[in-house]
This record gives sequence, C-alpha cells and structure tokens, in this order.
Amino acid sequence: MTNKYILLSCLQKLSLLTIGVYFIAYTTSAQNRLFTNQEHYSVEDGLPQSYITGIVQDEDGFIWLSTLDGFCRFDGRDFKTFRYNAKDSTGLSSNTLNGLGKITNNNVTIYYSPIQSDEFNFRTYKTQNNNARNYLATLPIRWQSYRFNYNSDNWFYYKPDQNEIG
Repeated sequence: MTNKYILLSCLQKLSLLTIGVYFIAYTTSAQNRLFTNQEHYSVEDGLPQSYITGIVQDEDGFIWLSTLDGFCRFDGRDFKTFRYNAKDSTGLSSNTLNGLGKITNNNVTIYYSPIQSDEFNFRTYKTQNNNARNYLATLPIRWQSYRFNYNSDNWFYYKPDQNEIG
C-alpha cells in the first residue's frame, strides 16, 4: 500500500510540475511588446542637446524637454527650442536646465540649480522669476536640498563660520 501511495504522490507532483512549466512557458511567450512604435530622436532631428534632464507633457499634449542646451517643445514631428537671450527679460535665465518641476496652471518650474528657478508659461512662452528660490540665493548662508530631486520642500543651511546647520 505504501508503494502505491508513494507512486501516486510522485505522479501528482510530476503532473503539477508539468502544468506549472507549461503555464510559465505559455504566459511568457504570450506577452505582447509594451512599446511597439518606438521613435528615437537626436540632435540631427532637432533636439537642442542629447542629454535630457526633464520631461513633462502639457494639457495640450505637447512634450516639453529640458536639456543642458535649452528648453524645447515637441509636437510629434518637430522641435521648437527656447534658449537664453540676454535682451529678453522674460526668457530663460540660462541654457543649462537641470530639471523640471510639476505643472500647475499651465506653468512648469524650470530648475537651473537647487536655488535658481523660473516659472515657464506654456501659453505665452515667457518665464517669471521664482521669488522664493531667488530670495534663498541672496541670504548669506549656503542653502542645499538634501534630497536628489528638485521638488523637495526639505532644505538645510550651513554657516561655516559658526559651525551651524539648520
């Protein structure tokens, strides 16, 4: 009786193993590719620079890209690039963009550094200085974000002459 029980138990385990292997093989071979229509764009296609530091999509469907050589809008075919112009007080403050923030009221925050940023309006293509960060830059202490993203509200300062951190 025990030999029959052992044989039956082995057959059940073998059946379960076979079904399991079949199920895994079927599900992995039946998966569809997630992105089937990929397009690759480069500087030759109109990107201002090949290193992308931020990507957002506005409510009109345009893709906005920050790079180390300007800010650009992609409409699905062409890139429109915005760059620093010393004669334009409502334009970008620099061509080197380090990141993008969240979109609120058709504006996106463009980060040039942890303490320098502008608010860019998608409709008017104009920037407005971000006063809170500009105020931090004028203080006689060194401000830094202690997180790796630019959306952090957590800041600390360091006064080297007084050995003070806050």
